[in-house]
Amino acid sequence: NGQIFASRIDPRYVSLWQAANGRFLVELGEHESDVSDFAFSPNGMKAAAATGTGKRVLLWNIRKGAAHRTLQETASEVGSIDAVAFSPDGGSVFFANDLGEIKRWDARAERRELKTEKR
Repeated sequence: NGQIFASRIDPRYVSLWQAANGRFLVELGEHESDVSDFAFSPNGMKAAAATGTGKRVLLWNIRKGAAHRTLQETASEVGSIDAVAFSPDGGSVFFANDLGEIKRWDARAERRELKTEKR
């Protein structure tokens, strides 16, 4: 929504800042492994952090500064999660893994909806 921006100074933490004045808001972490990608939901109320080799996407409540859901892949399914994004309505989280797959998870319930073919 253009009001908050994220930075990653430490590989396992994401800091959120007020865009208008540069004021620090909250630190999201510690993630179990390095954060490989980060995305805000379209309404700016949630964020998703991909933890790369941790095989997880953590969904964060921005106001509370707390993770409220973890989307977990099993070790046999993927080596690392490299990218994450929300759908335009914020109802789905997409992520890409190192096997060339893009997967979609329901952002409201912890279940995978779709697995695409390898690229």
